[in-house]
Amino acid sequence: RGALEQKAAEASGDTSATVAALSHTAWPYVAAAGGLLILLAGVLALRYGRLWPAMSGRYERDGTPRPRRRP
Repeated sequence: RGALEQKAAEASGDTSATVAALSHTAWPYVAAAGGLLILLAGVLALRYGRLWPAMSGRYERDGTPRPRRRP
C-alpha cells in the first residue's frame, strides 16, 4: 500500500495523495481460467485434429490447361 501511495503521489504531483480503497476482484482469475480453456482446446485440436473430416478434392483443378470456349 505504501508503494501505491508513493506512485500515486508521483503521478498526480500531489504529495498528500493516498490510496483510499484497494480492492481485489475475481477477474484476473476468470481471465486465467479462460486462457487455460483456450490452451486445452488447442492441445485437443493438435491431438485429435487429424481425425476430423477434411475437404475432398472434388472441385480442385488438376493444373492442366483447359481449352477456351468459343462464343
